[in-house]
Amino acid sequence: MHLSKVEGTAAMHEMEVKEAGRVLNSPCFSIPIAENVRLKLYAKTNKRIRFEIVHSELWNQRAALLKEAGLKPETGGRSWNEVPHLLKALRQRAAKHMNNVMEHLRAVPTPELKPKRLLELLVEVASAVRPTLSAQTRIDRIQTLLIWLCFHKGYRGGINKGPYSDALKTLAERGIIRFDHKRKFYVLSDAYKDAAAALSSIAGDPLLALMGVDPSEFVLQPTSLLPPVRVRE
Repeated sequence: MHLSKVEGTAAMHEMEVKEAGRVLNSPCFSIPIAENVRLKLYAKTNKRIRFEIVHSELWNQRAALLKEAGLKPETGGRSWNEVPHLLKALRQRAAKHMNNVMEHLRAVPTPELKPKRLLELLVEVASAVRPTLSAQTRIDRIQTLLIWLCFHKGYRGGINKGPYSDALKTLAERGIIRFDHKRKFYVLSDAYKDAAAALSSIAGDPLLALMGVDPSEFVLQPTSLLPPVRVRE
């Protein structure tokens, strides 16, 4: 909506093709971008946004439109054979408007993402685990969540069932984790990735860092895996 704060409107867009199981309405934003020209945006599918250039008052612009279409401004009736030429001229107009819109969008600075600190990540994960659990059970679940999210880079599985369901759903609702459709993983949101990387860098191994195990009991196991594997002597 930063394109224009004046005369911008929002309404529900009704989908004309009715298919079983499909949502038939989508919020539609209509924004004036030039004289007698509006830009409409709405969801085409759950992955695509549709941009439309809507012209109005074309009758008052017929002389200019005929010229753009390479047609003579003759008086009297017009031939239907001229319609394709008029449509081509309108498409060229629409393309120019869309190019201007895209150039404007590219010029608008993207809000910088403020990375979260490691302490903020630890607090969020700890607060997501219910305090009503026994102290040791709560600590174990906090540690397991950190291992999944920081060292395994995500959690694969559903979050509606199981002992970690409440904590995972809380993290998702707060925007700490999100579902990565490509990997089919619940992963940390971008703001928390640096914090997770910092924990991995400092700790080196979840068993040593989070479980309070004495590092002297472990030695590095020669392997090609990353991070390195540690085993007991």
